[in-house]
Amino acid sequence: MRSKCCFSVHKAVISFLVKLSKRGEYALRALIDFGLAQALGKPLLQVNELASKEDLPVKFLEQILMQLKGAGYLDSRRGKHGGYLLAKPPEDIIIGHVVRLIDGPLAPISPALARWLTNAALVPMRSIAAYGC
Repeated sequence: MRSKCCFSVHKAVISFLVKLSKRGEYALRALIDFGLAQALGKPLLQVNELASKEDLPVKFLEQILMQLKGAGYLDSRRGKHGGYLLAKPPEDIIIGHVVRLIDGPLAPISPALARWLTNAALVPMRSIAAYGC
């Protein structure tokens, strides 16, 4: 059973600093799961498996995954044992770019917070996974 402590901490920090839509939150949660699955040697995840694991609505998740696939973050395999997998290495996926793809441009903020968020948003996904998720 996988611990959600790492994601919970990052979710709390991100939610405090940036108000994400459910769509943006679900996209990040899915990408983190794809990164972890790849690290564990099982990179292919089925939509139903991911939705039940993360307690997400299947139809909504399918729409998000199609958007991520269209942007080149995910690839898909057809067939009975098909599913989605990362199309890029986790270290090449920038969280800020994903949020902007899903939620659009972020609202204006103070210059000091903007500098901090720019540094935080450019953290590769691999750095998040390094916290023991």
